[in-house]
Amino acid sequence: MNEELLFAAIGEIREDILLDAQAIPLRPKRRLLRQLTAACLAVLLLAVPVSAEVSTGYISNLLAPLYGNAQTALVDSVGVPIGAETTVAGYTLSADAVIGDRYNIGIVYTLRRADGGELPEGLCFRQPNGARLLAGGGSSVIGQEMSEDRRVLSIVETSESNGKLFLFRRKATAVFSDLMIRDAETGEETMWQEGFWNVSFTVRYRVNSRKFSVGNLKVVNSTGDQFTVHHVEISPVGIHMKLTVPNPGYGKEPLKEGASEEEIMSRNLKRFELSLKLKDGTVIAIEDCGQGAHGKSDEPTYKGTYRAMWDEPIPLENIAALIFCGTEYPVDFS
Repeated sequence: MNEELLFAAIGEIREDILLDAQAIPLRPKRRLLRQLTAACLAVLLLAVPVSAEVSTGYISNLLAPLYGNAQTALVDSVGVPIGAETTVAGYTLSADAVIGDRYNIGIVYTLRRADGGELPEGLCFRQPNGARLLAGGGSSVIGQEMSEDRRVLSIVETSESNGKLFLFRRKATAVFSDLMIRDAETGEETMWQEGFWNVSFTVRYRVNSRKFSVGNLKVVNSTGDQFTVHHVEISPVGIHMKLTVPNPGYGKEPLKEGASEEEIMSRNLKRFELSLKLKDGTVIAIEDCGQGAHGKSDEPTYKGTYRAMWDEPIPLENIAALIFCGTEYPVDFS
């Protein structure tokens, strides 16, 4: 390992220790998995040394299943679990790549036949429990897609949290059980191969985040609800913000048993609206997000959080402004 890589590794370990020391339990939110690719690598890139992958850029291919087959140029933000694989009944499962920040994470797994042959059409895991990264026993969203040549089954796990990911442990064990054949028309599954595939690895990746205050910025969404933005933490992977949000039940009588769907919906958190403005003028509306809040029911506002994971990585230097509920806030990460 050359001197530059050695210092980078030491810096990453130091950062991990500092992050773990200030981490708090998270409150998970289930979310729909963004579109997965039907194509994946035909060559197992983990056989290539990590330093070679970084220098050539091949490591970016490992994240293709997470980002709809789009290769990411953020090679310095990708972690590669080494030796993280297991073979059961002639099928090898490996953890190939991980990318994330302090609040968002995506992991790509692949399943192959040990002899390199084709996988049966419709093959999938019955219970892909993933790495169970969420503190307090929460679950993550997982999607499975077969490559066009049927030699690789890609499994993608994504997690978002209200609090910082990880406590003092970064060891993870992904658990997958029973290979099934799923009928594409009926959705029915039949047993193909019983067994458990357990892959253990250390979750480690470079965090490239920027934290800043926006000075208690007050904004109003499209339906007239007021929010106050306090702190923002943004990375090429996603965003996390601390807000003051309106209490949707303030001044209203408690919901009675048998309340209508309309009454229940009226008590849901009001939607915070976020868009990104890139330096080339492109505006990206963030639709897939999560919000959380807590506070006293007899007060007009709650303490809230907003979180989102981008559909594909966005280099920070490409972002010109954040648009909070229609209010543009210029940023400069160059």
